[in-house]
Amino acid sequence: MADFKKIFQKQDLGLLLVRLMMGIILIVHGILHLTGKGGSLESFGKTLSVFGIAQWPLFWGIFMSVIEILVGACLIIGFFARLGIFLISLITLASVIFAVQNGVGFAGLIDLPCFRDLLLLPFIFIGSGAYSYDKS
Repeated sequence: MADFKKIFQKQDLGLLLVRLMMGIILIVHGILHLTGKGGSLESFGKTLSVFGIAQWPLFWGIFMSVIEILVGACLIIGFFARLGIFLISLITLASVIFAVQNGVGFAGLIDLPCFRDLLLLPFIFIGSGAYSYDKS
């Protein structure tokens, strides 16, 4: 019975599972944007207008989609996770501000990215855990 309890006391295993799930979600989200199934790349790029970046929305949409894919991969292996989470948080912040400015309600468009960031932000402070490339 003691061995069973030890399984659930592995904090690093929990961090790995969250990193894996969130990495997969980010990769899929980035691929959906690149293929046009997650909204147009141009509208995704227009969200950066809240930071004063209004030129070339198609380029920025592609750029942010690629960033999502790369950050997802980095989360999975635990490599530069803190920097990646910071970049994803900036993208989410821009999306949320853009949605609020354009009268989009909280449910459906803003709530899931905010929830994703709430799960990821603690990694900025605690790191990726023992099961990561950064620790090897």
